[in-house]
Amino acid sequence: MFDYIKHKTDKVILIKEKMNWQDALYHCRDHHHDLVTITNMEDQRWIQEKVKNASTDYVWTGLSYTCSDEVVSYKNSAKGEPMDNCDMSGAMEMRGNHKWF
Repeated sequence: MFDYIKHKTDKVILIKEKMNWQDALYHCRDHHHDLVTITNMEDQRWIQEKVKNASTDYVWTGLSYTCSDEVVSYKNSAKGEPMDNCDMSGAMEMRGNHKWF
């Protein structure tokens, strides 16, 4: 269970409530917009800044939807982590290089 980060129109909000990925996704969609998807280095840096106060070592992201209509060429996955499966969940580490798992 991790904190998670989500989109709300053009805003990004850190939710400091521990949930599994699926519950975080449904909560975001029911109450706001969606989990955040990082599509470029600028987004990555902005999100890293926004999640500094997370209470967990990782935050959930919307990585599973990077295979949708949106073209995502930016990747920050940890070495050995598969990033080509559209049905997987994703989390960004809070320490180090903020790699995706």
